[in-house]
Amino acid sequence: MNHTGMHTLLWGDVIADGLFSLHVGAVDPACKRAGLSWTGVRRDDVWVDVPMGTVSLFFNLTGAALKVPDPERPGHTVVAADAWVAGPLDHHTVTEGPADIDLLRVEMNPWDAHRLFGGRPIREIANADIPMEDLLGRWSTGMLHRLQDTEDPRDRVHCLRTALAARLSDGPGPDPAVLHIWRRIRASGGRVPIGELAAEMGWTRRHLTRKFTQHAGLPPKSMARIRRLHLALGLLATGPEIAMSDLAVRSGYSDQPHLTREIRALTGRTPSRLFTDLVDLCGDPD
Repeated sequence: MNHTGMHTLLWGDVIADGLFSLHVGAVDPACKRAGLSWTGVRRDDVWVDVPMGTVSLFFNLTGAALKVPDPERPGHTVVAADAWVAGPLDHHTVTEGPADIDLLRVEMNPWDAHRLFGGRPIREIANADIPMEDLLGRWSTGMLHRLQDTEDPRDRVHCLRTALAARLSDGPGPDPAVLHIWRRIRASGGRVPIGELAAEMGWTRRHLTRKFTQHAGLPPKSMARIRRLHLALGLLATGPEIAMSDLAVRSGYSDQPHLTREIRALTGRTPSRLFTDLVDLCGDPD
């Protein structure tokens, strides 16, 4: 595997316009000018996703082979379907494929994914890559063909956005109690204690964890870790002048070693290597 120039894909808030945000993998200036959320870039044949706690829909528009982690054999890869779904991750993953692949990606929060999949528990797809047809049937195949037949990237986005909005309007909504917990975790920067959330809801910690995981895909503690990680990544992107000890405190970590351990565990990188990736990422031309 060639790791030369491998970059970490870094993300901001997931919700763009009330439903989802779209991310285009191929570096196309026209898409960027159209106002799409930009995930970053990749180099050579490898890129890395850090955990987001979200659900991703992928449409491979060129048909070139992409290799994703094999859930049945750790350390091995399998060729992904041309349209597939990645459930919420609690760890970083590596994807292999040609650098010039045209990949359309949709990032959704667990609640909209729950709605899109007709009320299917998101826990069932956590930490897994699943052929989209297994979840959305013939709709996914038809959507893939429509996108492949549409040349203008902006038309592709409009087509997909319209189709997804129609499906989302018919699906079951999220559990209000679980949605409240998720919002509390986000608003607190991942700092709110799980015991405090359980007391608020009048639940036991065990019941809260089980119910939240069923709907969100990951336990609340994992979601809190991911939220703190992205706070740290956002601060890290502001520049090298921020001290690691200050970064740790402002991101909700107990100390600098705690920060370093968490970043390495969740991204496979040290804070200094992540900063280097960020500098390269932000320095890319339009």
